Amino acid sequence: MSEWIPILVRADYVQNVMDMIVELEASFPDAIDPREHMTVTPGSPAAAALLPSDTDASEPDRLVWSVEDLKRLAAGSTVTTQRWTLAMDACSEHPGEYFSTSEIAEMTGMTIAEWRDAPRKITRHLKTHYDTVPVNADGNQMWPLHAKTRPEHPDEVSWMMTPATADRWKQARA
Repeated sequence: MSEWIPILVRADYVQNVMDMIVELEASFPDAIDPREHMTVTPGSPAAAALLPSDTDASEPDRLVWSVEDLKRLAAGSTVTTQRWTLAMDACSEHPGEYFSTSEIAEMTGMTIAEWRDAPRKITRHLKTHYDTVPVNADGNQMWPLHAKTRPEHPDEVSWMMTPATADRWKQARA
């Protein structure tokens, strides 16, 4: 196994540097995800950047898509990518806030059925076209929006974009 050394990085660059290291690590036979083995000074801006989202402690902000993959998604010509782009544009204006399926539909001009159809097809689309997006602990590709059921909307899935993804989405859309 290779030797690791600590480095100092501006808090503003922590996520970019970690992403670069993960990309470089992929080519090593003893590759690890350095984000799982790092030490960050508690209370530092870097620690705050890597903590779970304030609105959902179970979803770490560090597992975000690259700007390049988000650009590809936004430029997609399929109905699925176009619908995800609309939803992500809406959610990026309110990072960390969950919106029900009906709220996403209203915010984007889609029907509820149109938005419900998009998540049903995104996993297959990602497997076919995106081999570099983050994966969860189960090895599944992560969606760029987080989904959960909320008590105030028990019959609908609610959707949220983390602050880190919102920042990158805005870069991708600039």
